[in-house]
Amino acid sequence: KTATVVETPDVKVPFVVEKKVGKITVVVKEYENPDVKVPGASVTISGNGCPDKTVTTGTDGTVTVENLPIGDYNVKVNSVPDGYNIVDPDNKDTTVTEGSNNEVPFAVSKQVGSLKVIVTEKDNDSNKIANADVTITGNSYSNTVKTGDDGTVTITKLPVGEYKVVVNSVPGDYNVVAPNEATKKVEENKTTEY
Repeated sequence: KTATVVETPDVKVPFVVEKKVGKITVVVKEYENPDVKVPGASVTISGNGCPDKTVTTGTDGTVTVENLPIGDYNVKVNSVPDGYNIVDPDNKDTTVTEGSNNEVPFAVSKQVGSLKVIVTEKDNDSNKIANADVTITGNSYSNTVKTGDDGTVTITKLPVGEYKVVVNSVPGDYNVVAPNEATKKVEENKTTEY
């Protein structure tokens, strides 16, 4: 008896599969005022054998990375806008599960310093003038204050940056002389004098 071998072509049955995915939303907000979100923070999401993804928070202080395969990831804040420091650890771990949106919050704190204004007599620095009217403006801050009995006023917890200081008026037998204004830079954890 003889057998005949008949060759049959491979039959291909297409199956479509896709990886299970989720997403990570990073939220950067002010520590002192959690309702204020911070745009412009650079964030890197890495792990689970995927290429690192570096993204930047938008105007709403958030950024979402979608279609991440399920697994473990590390989220790292690389940098924050000028005037802020990272309060939280700069990186956190999270696990993406199917269909999840893992929110990873980070808190930042405004860098702050102090501004001390001293009003003195023009040719006699030791004669400090009480009740001088002084306006300080800059970085969304504006306030008019009076010097105390020692001729000084100190404003604390001012966000780092430049401020315009104007001596508006002085009491009694004195006149304000030019220059009656200056721009001063407040630096982190320092007291700037004018």
